[in-house]
Amino acid sequence: MTRCLSIDIVKAFSWDSYITLSEESLSQIDFWQKHLECINGKDIYESHKCTKIVYSDASSTGYAGYIVTTADGVSHGIWSVEESAKSSTWRELVAVYRVLKSMVHLLANQRVKWFTDNQGVVSIVSKGSMKSDLQSFAMAIYKICMINSVVLDIEWIPRYENEKADFLSRILDYDDWGISSSLALALQNEYGIFEVDWFASEHNAKVSKFYSRFWNPSSYGIDAFTAFWGDSFGLFVPPISINYRVLRKKSVDKAKGCHKDEIEELPEVLAGKVELLPDILLLSRAPGTSRKYEYGFNRWRKWALSNGLGSGDILPASAFPVALYLTSLIQSANSASPVISAYYSLKWFHDINGVRSPTSSSLVTNILEAAKRILAKQTVKKEVMTVDILSAMYDRLFKPYDLKHQRIICASVLGFSGFLRSAELLNIVVSDLVFYPTFLALFIETSKTDKYRDGSWILIARTGTKLCPVVNLEKYIRWANLDSSDFLFCNISKTKNGFKKRTVNKPMSYTNLRDEFRLAFMPHVSDISKYCLHSLRAGGASAAANNGIKDRMFKRHGRWTSESAKDGYVKYNLRERLSVSLSLGL
Repeated sequence: MTRCLSIDIVKAFSWDSYITLSEESLSQIDFWQKHLECINGKDIYESHKCTKIVYSDASSTGYAGYIVTTADGVSHGIWSVEESAKSSTWRELVAVYRVLKSMVHLLANQRVKWFTDNQGVVSIVSKGSMKSDLQSFAMAIYKICMINSVVLDIEWIPRYENEKADFLSRILDYDDWGISSSLALALQNEYGIFEVDWFASEHNAKVSKFYSRFWNPSSYGIDAFTAFWGDSFGLFVPPISINYRVLRKKSVDKAKGCHKDEIEELPEVLAGKVELLPDILLLSRAPGTSRKYEYGFNRWRKWALSNGLGSGDILPASAFPVALYLTSLIQSANSASPVISAYYSLKWFHDINGVRSPTSSSLVTNILEAAKRILAKQTVKKEVMTVDILSAMYDRLFKPYDLKHQRIICASVLGFSGFLRSAELLNIVVSDLVFYPTFLALFIETSKTDKYRDGSWILIARTGTKLCPVVNLEKYIRWANLDSSDFLFCNISKTKNGFKKRTVNKPMSYTNLRDEFRLAFMPHVSDISKYCLHSLRAGGASAAANNGIKDRMFKRHGRWTSESAKDGYVKYNLRERLSVSLSLGL
C-alpha cells in the first residue's frame, strides 16, 4: 500500500530531480513506521475458510451492504449531491469503506468474503490505485482491517447476483429528517446537554453518540427501541409515523429528554397516562384521512430534501419554503386538489406535534386561494337517474329467479330510494335490513358524512309497484339464499342452472357494480358516459325535491351535513324552475 509514493515518483521531471513528498506519502511512511513490526510476518499455515460473507453495492442515490445470516447486519447511507456526481468506481469503493467501517464491530477477528459487482474496486482494494482520491480510501480500508484483525478477501460477482445489495442501496429513507443546529442548541440551553440522539443518521446527528435505522460509519447502535432510554438525557427527533411508539417507550423507560420537566412535574396518576396521547391524537382524523395526510407530508419532505433544504427545515417548516412548495404543485397539478391536500397535511402534522404551522401565515393561505382560482375548472355533473329510465331497465331485465339481473335491479332501486352512495351499497350486510309490513329499515353503519361513526337508519316504504325496493329485495334475498351475515350485493358464480352466490363472503367490487350499471342502462339513455352510480343518489334527491318533499326531510334521508352539499345533488325540473317567475304576479 505505497501507491501515494508511486504517484509522487511519477510526477518527477527526471530520475535526477528531487521529489517533494505529498501529505499522503508522508502519512503512508508514518503508518508503515508505526505498524511494520506488527504486520511483518505471516503464519506458515493460514486457513482460507471465510467466517463472514458481505455483499455491498452503490447506486446513484446511496450505498448499502449486508452481512449474510446476520439479522442486524445491514448498513445504508445516502450520497450528498457532490458524492452522487462521482464516478461509479468511486461510489462502489466508498460503499465498501463505509459499510466496513459501519459494521467492523461485527466483522472484527474474522476472515471476510466480500462481494462487489465492480471489477475496479476489487483491484483497488487489493493493490491500491494511482488516483489519489481512490488510493486514500484503499488505504483507509487497509487500516481498518489491520487494526481490527479483519482479513478481507474481496471478489467480483455479476450484477444479477448482487440484487439484494442493489435494492438496499436504492432505498430513499424519507423519514430520515432532523432539526437544525440552531434549534438543537436552543433546546440544549433550555433543557440541558444531550447525551444521545436516539433517532438520527450520519448526516443529521446532533450528538456524537446516536442511534440510526441502519448501521452508519459513526452510529453507536441501530433500532433505538432495543435500548434502554432511562440512563441518558436524549434528543428525540423520530419519524412522524412512530411518534406514538416513542412516547409510549419514553413513559415505560422513564426516559429523560426535552419534555422531561413537563412529564416529571405531573402527578404520578397523570404521568402514567401520557402514553395514551399518541393513539388519541391519531384518532383525531379518520384512518383514511390520516393516511392521506401522512402521504402528503412525506411528499413535502421529499421535495424539501431534493431542493437543498436541510432535514431541520421540514418540521417545523417555515412559511416561505412552504409557499414555494405549493407554487411548484400549482405548476404541475391539473386541479387544486393536490395543493389543498398538501396544505392540510402540513397543518395537521404541525398541529399534532405542537409546533406553529406555516399554514397560519397569510403568505401560504394566499397561495392556497390562488391555487383554487388558477386551477379552477368548470364542474360537469353527471345526469340524474329518473323513474322512467329505471322502469324501462326493469321491464327489460326482470325475470323470475334471474339472480344476476335482480342484483343490479335491487342495487339501482335501493340506491335511488335510499339516496345511497356506491360504497354504502357495497357495505350493506343482510343483517342491516329489517323488514316491516309497510316499510324497510336499513342501517348504514359507516358513511362518508358520518363523521363520528354513529350510524344512521333509513326508512324505505313499500310502494306496491313493480319498482318497490322492499319487494324486489325480498325476492333477491330469497333467490340468492342469503344468510344474515352475507353481504347483500355479494359475488355470484354462473352454474348450469343460472347463478348462485359464492362461498367466500365478499361484496362485489366497485368496478363490477359500475360495469353492470352501464350494461343495464346503456339501451335506455342516449349517452351512458353521462351517467354513473352517483346518478342514483342524485336522481332520488331530485325526485324528492321536485315532488315537494321538505328540505329538512330529504336532507336527513340523504345524510347531508350542509345545505350546500345537499343542493349540489338536486336538479329541479322545468316546472319547478318556472314556478319562481310565475309566482311573482307579473
